[in-house]
Parts: sequence; structure tokens; C-alpha cells
Amino acid sequence: MWTHDNVVSMLAASAMLRLLPMLPVQGLVQNLCFDLSQLALVHDRVDDSETARPRTFDRRGLARFVVCMGPVGALFDLAAFGLFW
Repeated sequence: MWTHDNVVSMLAASAMLRLLPMLPVQGLVQNLCFDLSQLALVHDRVDDSETARPRTFDRRGLARFVVCMGPVGALFDLAAFGLFW
């Protein structure tokens, strides 16, 4: 599934440009490549100390990352679309 910044970038570029920034089949191929790359996680080795006891999940850290990197990624996507146009 596309990340939200890609969706925002595609919607904004489609509204502003006279051309499609990416064909639907390109989006599907990008999604397939991302999904295939995630198969490497199955072979990841984790230290026993990491699995010995449960860890807490830091929601604030994840929220900060998403709020910061989402718009930054969308801006870079839009800048690239403008450059290629």
C-alpha cells in the first residue's frame, strides 16, 4: 500500500499538472517492488536479549516521525514532478 505522502503527492500533481505524474501501472509496480523487498524481514536475525521480554511501543516517537517525514517526502515528490515537467 502506498504511503500517505505518495497519495498526497499524486493527487496534488494530478490537479496541478497537465500530465499524469505516474501511470497507474507504475504505481502498482512500485507497490509490488516494495512488497517484495519486505520478504527480507522473514530472514532477519534478532538477538535473544531483544525477545526475552516485551518492549513498550513509543507512540509519540512514531507520531513525530510521521508528522515530520510525511510532508517532507511529499514536498520532495512535488519538487521532482515540477523538475521533470
